[in-house]
Order: sequence, then C-alpha cells, then structure tokens
Amino acid sequence: MKKFLLLALAVCAVLPAYAQDKKNNYSIAYETSSYGYKEPLDLHHMELKGRMSGVVFDYIGRSAFTAKEVDANDPSFLALQLRYMQGDTNYDGWLVSGAIPPVYTKHYCPDIPNYYVEGRLTAGGIYELGSVVEFWPYLGIGARYLVNKLNDDPANTGYRRTSTYFY
Repeated sequence: MKKFLLLALAVCAVLPAYAQDKKNNYSIAYETSSYGYKEPLDLHHMELKGRMSGVVFDYIGRSAFTAKEVDANDPSFLALQLRYMQGDTNYDGWLVSGAIPPVYTKHYCPDIPNYYVEGRLTAGGIYELGSVVEFWPYLGIGARYLVNKLNDDPANTGYRRTSTYFY
C-alpha cells in the first residue's frame, strides 16, 4: 500500500494540472477509504475499523457572479459536494454488564454494516500565483450523518451508533 501511495504522489508531482476554463464543471467518481474510530479508555477501550467505498458528486461553478462565461474580473466560485459511502467495520472492545460493580467481557464482532451521507457547500475565490499555479481559498458549511449498525445481528449485543457532524 505504501508503494502505491508513493507512486501516486510521484505521478501527481510530475504531471502538470491544467484548470478547466468552463463556467460549470460536474464530476461523479467512485471513492474508497479506510475508516477508524477509537474510544481510548484506560483498560476498556473500543475500536471500530474497516474499509468504506461509495460515490461522490462534485459541482464547481466559476465566476459565480457573472452571468455567461468565466470572467477574469470575477474570480469567485461556488462548489457543491455530495458523498455516500458504505462498508463493513470490525468492532473490538468490551461488553459491560449492568451489575455493580460492572463486569467487562472482551467482545469482537466482524463485518458490521456502516454508511454515511455527507454534503458541503463552499464559496471562494481563485487567485493566480504565477502563470501555472492557482490558489483557491474558500469558506463553507457541511454536514455528515454516519450510522454504525452493531445491533443488526441478533447474536450481537451492541447498539446502533449514529453521529451527526456539522462543520
């Protein structure tokens, strides 16, 4: 995996990238990633990890305040990104009894279904740094809704974990 990442970085460093000059750009792509979540407590920590894959839709509108074409006097842009990812994770942690004092039992559960939906909207400006490089600073808002379905299998005594992020 490290060799692949080094090769990908080398190719990106060698090949020049040319910005598109179209007013509106759309793309749909397949994406894969690793997922990890930890709760590091002293002796009774838990960890979820696995692979996720899904689809990403991107839209970029250049010269956002100009009606027809990309305008050199209007460096603004608006961008919208929507993402759906799913995959299975492995739970490695503990089950806790309701007794006093609580009793901890080591627990491992493979192939827990997970998914998340994410969207973000950004706006910014495009500034040229020389004749080849562009700088695209932006501000925006985003949200992600993540679901971990540890309770879908009756043999597991976990619970459905959901997370909502706003950023």
